[in-house]
Amino acid sequence: MDRTNTDSLTLLWLLLCLNPSVLLVFVAEAKSPVNLCKPNPCMNQGVCILGPGSYRCECHGWEGPHCESSKDQQMATAADAIPSAQPL
Repeated sequence: MDRTNTDSLTLLWLLLCLNPSVLLVFVAEAKSPVNLCKPNPCMNQGVCILGPGSYRCECHGWEGPHCESSKDQQMATAADAIPSAQPL
């Protein structure tokens, strides 16, 4: 074992001897699950739906992984891209 690991273990041992409740804090933090929807990663009032180890955003009037793109804006951009008929 190298010196850094030995020093870290000695410090941890001293902390536990002086204040045993420190161990409870470490154990509690290690077991608490991570909620990927807190804070909500979805934009524009999107609803975050938790899945096993991941999340998805349910969007209303918006698109994209985080509801960042307006459906109306994309439709307008697509309409602008269609060439209009020119009179001869």
